[in-house]
Amino acid sequence: MSIRSSRLLAKLYLSYFAVAFAGEAAALFLISVVLPEEGPVAHLALLAAALLLAALFAGIAVLFPRRYVLQPLQALTAHARAIAAGDFRLPRLSAGREGNDEVRELALAIGAMARQLEETFREIKQQSVQLEGILRSLLNGVIAIDRRHRIVLFNPVAERYFGVSAAEATGRVLLEVIRHFELATLCEEVLASGVPKTRELTVLLGSEERILQTQAAPVTGGTGTDVTAGVVVVFHDITELRRLERVRKDFVANVSHELRTPLTSIKGFVETLLDGAMNDPATCRRFLEIINQQTDRLVALVNDLLDLSRVESADIPLRRRPVDINALADEVGITLGPRAQGQGLRLELDLAPGLPLLYADDELLRRLLLNLVDNAIKYTPAGGRVVIRTRPEKTGGVALAVSDTGVGIPKRDLARIFERFYRVDKARSRQLGGTGLGLSIVRHIVEKHGATIEVESEVGEGSTFTVHFPPEMVTAAGQTAAAVD
Repeated sequence: MSIRSSRLLAKLYLSYFAVAFAGEAAALFLISVVLPEEGPVAHLALLAAALLLAALFAGIAVLFPRRYVLQPLQALTAHARAIAAGDFRLPRLSAGREGNDEVRELALAIGAMARQLEETFREIKQQSVQLEGILRSLLNGVIAIDRRHRIVLFNPVAERYFGVSAAEATGRVLLEVIRHFELATLCEEVLASGVPKTRELTVLLGSEERILQTQAAPVTGGTGTDVTAGVVVVFHDITELRRLERVRKDFVANVSHELRTPLTSIKGFVETLLDGAMNDPATCRRFLEIINQQTDRLVALVNDLLDLSRVESADIPLRRRPVDINALADEVGITLGPRAQGQGLRLELDLAPGLPLLYADDELLRRLLLNLVDNAIKYTPAGGRVVIRTRPEKTGGVALAVSDTGVGIPKRDLARIFERFYRVDKARSRQLGGTGLGLSIVRHIVEKHGATIEVESEVGEGSTFTVHFPPEMVTAAGQTAAAVD
C-alpha cells in the first residue's frame, strides 16, 4: 500500500492498495482511495475497509473460475483417462453451469465419444467371441501368420495336429513352433507371390504319421492395396482317405490276382482237353477234377466277396433276433465235425449251460463261427484238437472262443491278420483253399454287432480267437434257451 499525491487532482492524496493471489489462477486488484490532503491518517479506518473489500473481491475472483471452470475440466480429464483405459461405466459427466458453453460442449462430446466407443468395443468383442467359436468348431486346423512369419492365430485342431498350445505358439515365428521346412516354404511362396497354393504334407502326430492337405491363402492389408499382409493356412486330415484309396487299390489288385489264378488254370485245362486230352479217360477225369476244384475256389471267393460287401455296407441293417449261442455252436460242430474227423482232428464243444440269449443277427453269427472253426481246422495238423467254448463274463456279456493246437501265428503278423487278402503263409493258404477274406469278414461282423475280438497265439502251439459280446447284446428279459423252450 502506498499514499501518493495526485498531479491531476489538486490537494488530494490517493491511497493505492494492491493484492495478488497466486495459485492455479492469479488475480491482481488495485484499489484507490481518495484522501484529503489535510488528514490522511484520520482515514485509516476507511483504508482498512478498502482492504477487506479488496480481499473479498479477490477471493470471489479466484473461487469462481476454480469451482465453475477448473473443477469440471479436471473431472472431464479424469473421465477421458478412464475411457482411454477401457472403463466406460462412468457417472453422468458434469457439463458445468448454464452459460458455460465451452465446458458444456466438451462434456457432451466426451460423453458421446464414451458411448460410441463402448458400443464399438462391444461389437468387436462379440465378433471376437463368434470368430473364436467358429475356429473352435472347425474340423480343420487353421494357422494365420503375418509378414514376419509370426503366428497370430492357432486354433484347437492345429494344437492337436502339432502338439503345441495356442498360448505357446502365438507371437512366435512359425518355424520355431512347427519345425516343418515344407510348411515354412509354402508360406514363404504365398507371401512372395500373393497366390493361393495347395500341397500335401506329412506330419508326425505322436508316433503316427498323418497326411494333411494344406491350403495356404494370402491375406491382404485391407487398405485397398494388393500388398500381402500375411497368410492363412488350413489343414485337412486326409490320412484315412489316402488309406482307403490304398486299400481299394490293393483290394482290386488282390481280387484280380485271386480270380486270374483259377481262371487261368481252368482255361488251360479246358484247352488241353479240347486239344485231344478228353479222349484219354484217365487224363480227362483228372483234368475235370482240377477244373472242379478251381471252380469251387472261384465260388468260395465270390461268396466271400458278397458276404464282405454285406457286412461292410452301412445300408444293410442287422436282422436282430434272440439267438442261443450254444445251439449255434452245436450246429456248427455238427456241420464241420465230419471234415475235422476226415483230417484226423477232434472237434470238441465246451459250452457253459444257462447262458442268456443274444440279440443279434443269427446268420452273421453263424458265418462268424463257421469262419473261425474252418480256419482252425485248416491250420491244425492231424492229431490236433479244435475246441469251441462259451462262457458268461463278469460284465454281464458272453464270450465265444475257438481254440486250436495248430501252427500258430507269429507275433509280427497278429496286427494284420484281419486285413483283406492278408495271409501269413500265402502258399499254404492257397493250397488249403483259403480266399484270404475269412478273418476280415469275422472282424466286420464283430464290429457291426458292437462286440470285440482278441487273438492269442504262439507259433507251433496254436491260437485262440475270443469274441466278447457286450451286455447290451443280451436280451432285455435275460431269457435263456431253457426258458424259451
